[in-house]
Amino acid sequence: MSSSEVFLILHPPLVRKFPQVEWQSYFDCCMQVNLPISSLIIIAIDSLGVLLPLLIGILLMVNKNAPGRQSRLILGLLLILSSLTLLNELLNTSGLTSRFSFLYFLPIYFSFSVGPLLYLFVKSKLGKLNLRGGDLLLLVLPLGQFLLYLTIGFRSTAFKSSIWHTPAFRFYLTAESILFPLLLITYALLARHLIRQQSEQSFWSADIKRWLRQFVNGILLLTGAEVLYIIAEVMASRGNWDFAIAIIIHSIILTSMLLWIALNGFKLYTPALIHQSRPSYRNDEDHSRQEIARKLELLMQKEQVYLNPGLNLELLAHFIGESPKTTSQVVNGVFKQNFNNYVNAYRVSAFKGRVQAGDHHNLTLTAIAFECGFDSKATFNRAFKQLTQLTPSQYIAKQST
Repeated sequence: MSSSEVFLILHPPLVRKFPQVEWQSYFDCCMQVNLPISSLIIIAIDSLGVLLPLLIGILLMVNKNAPGRQSRLILGLLLILSSLTLLNELLNTSGLTSRFSFLYFLPIYFSFSVGPLLYLFVKSKLGKLNLRGGDLLLLVLPLGQFLLYLTIGFRSTAFKSSIWHTPAFRFYLTAESILFPLLLITYALLARHLIRQQSEQSFWSADIKRWLRQFVNGILLLTGAEVLYIIAEVMASRGNWDFAIAIIIHSIILTSMLLWIALNGFKLYTPALIHQSRPSYRNDEDHSRQEIARKLELLMQKEQVYLNPGLNLELLAHFIGESPKTTSQVVNGVFKQNFNNYVNAYRVSAFKGRVQAGDHHNLTLTAIAFECGFDSKATFNRAFKQLTQLTPSQYIAKQST
């Protein structure tokens, strides 16, 4: 078997770049051989990059009661779509698609989604997401990519073969592979710019900013490795090139990228991993109920921790160095409220202050609510009505009279 035939078996996606290879003869060639050791290595590496991020992504999306719901949904979607994209790469580079032709061009390739979703996630964590203000337009290109593969993914092999022989489609596939890292770098740089502009109002917001910066920098580093791989692939395509080793390296790069995203996604479940800083009064040795209550009031009034949509009882207790059980007992015993009502009261008060300042003339009510720490419109409306006996619109109308 020639080296070119081995290359085609190991790296089916690049067959799209070589018009001289006949579709059916390619399938016939691949069906005659077993998967080489390199393919098994690729399957092992990519499987880790598919399964773990996919699991964390699903967990982020299904946990409806955890705080920071908006950012969790975006990051969960990012992980799921990225895992499916890597699964597509696994099927192609391992040679599995060459054995089962129906796997070609399935609608599980979402390379254009990674960059926009990363950017939207950073915006949501910084409280700057505005879906009505044009942020949804960032998903137009990813939606177009999905619709394209949805249109052809479940068609016959003959139809896919005819599409592949179309010069315009082959050009699109080449452009698609190049645009993936370029778009990701662009959106990552935009995210870094947003992070750099964000002011550090308190110790906890500085922690979020530092975490996001490390998150984005890691993705930039791995995307840079992907760009270098593409350049090396192009330069060596006509020379001596160990394709098996090259594809294994490529699998390591993509898997590392997904595992890095998954690692940071998991931190949303354990916010203490993000919030390393502590308020100066945390080390006070007085653990009386009144002293704990004083620390909680300082956190709310001075540090404004309620503005963090990811705030939960465990994180609040973490800030003051008490157990969640003790913190909950103080909130219920001293303030006569449960945790959610206690925090939401500050958020509603912050919303009222923003309205009195006239911010509702420039921003939507939902946008203001998100900036005040609420993570969903439904939670905001329910909490506001419970605390004021009015809807937000009724409150604003009453203020105007």
